[in-house]
Amino acid sequence: MNVGPGLAHIESIRYSLVLSTTSGVSARNNLTHREASKFLTNVGLKAGHDYHLELITGGAPLSVVKQRSEGVEFASFTEEALTGFHTVTFSVVMVDTLGDRHKKSLPFIATLPDSLRNARSRRSVGAGKDPSTSNA
Repeated sequence: MNVGPGLAHIESIRYSLVLSTTSGVSARNNLTHREASKFLTNVGLKAGHDYHLELITGGAPLSVVKQRSEGVEFASFTEEALTGFHTVTFSVVMVDTLGDRHKKSLPFIATLPDSLRNARSRRSVGAGKDPSTSNA
């Protein structure tokens, strides 16, 4: 989200994921898009069904917005896919028109409604399917 006075662009997006699976807790930090997708697949989630991570490459523009709902959506998860997650954090590095770099850490789980956050606690990935999705 760019709320500054001018244009900016993405330099990089990294993913940090911590989740419970049927075989224990798995944690991966500072992952690229490809690494995050592979990790999610390895824990049993299916791209395009359980989750979607939009591929946004360096140089992608960020136009000025006034509120979060006007920003870029770059991830979505089914409610069931979220059940095992302890942490989903997106780290975005943006560069403004002056060349200044700004790093934003976006803690996705913290932005979920209370009802969904409470329902997903203490469950592991792969415990059933719900077609509802949550977006970032």
